[in-house]
Amino acid sequence: MATDPPVLLMDEPFGALDPITRLEIQQEFRSLQQQLNKTVIFVTHDIQEAFVLASRIGLMQGGRLIVLGTPEEFWRSPEPEARAFINVCVL
Repeated sequence: MATDPPVLLMDEPFGALDPITRLEIQQEFRSLQQQLNKTVIFVTHDIQEAFVLASRIGLMQGGRLIVLGTPEEFWRSPEPEARAFINVCVL
């Protein structure tokens, strides 16, 4: 962050945290990201985390981008892969 990059890439940065700490760090991260107004590409396999943190969600399968859109657009996606992720999220 010291060099003020225009884009940050974060690959599963909160994956090893316990659930309570993870939630606290997610909230802090969201606040910090908004304050700094940075574009962050955030890789996660946790669909709930994606919906908490993302302004846009991309779903990839087999190296192909299946869905890219806002969380609301993701919820409405007719793609079976997106529907499968949503079903996991609401269980």
